[in-house]
Amino acid sequence: INVLRFKIMRYLDIVKFLLNYVKFKNNNMKNHAILFLTLLICSLTQAQKALKSDLLYSDQSPMEIKLNYSNKNVKKNTTDSTFIETDLNFMHEGKWNTIPVSLRARGNFRRAKCYFPPIKMKIKKWQ
Repeated sequence: INVLRFKIMRYLDIVKFLLNYVKFKNNNMKNHAILFLTLLICSLTQAQKALKSDLLYSDQSPMEIKLNYSNKNVKKNTTDSTFIETDLNFMHEGKWNTIPVSLRARGNFRRAKCYFPPIKMKIKKWQ
């Protein structure tokens, strides 16, 4: 919080410094200039830290995954509140990694008419 407070004070000092060297016709123009300079400085200095998950999405090629489950089991044994536990395997950096996931069938019409029902997958956030 102290670092943020220091940065804000530094930005305000820069805005005051720039406004002292520019002459304005009226107060309205000065207010617009303050707003513009503040937004400009904030947008130039605002950046997000790179996350480890960003590396996963940096490559746009299709990801290799394996998901083992029984369509019959998913159709018959899942409701809106029951899920089937299984593992999702994915290739990352040349080796297979595993994440536990929960699956259930969605929809009514497609569940009744199609062999492959639409699947809802739950992955825990800590994964």
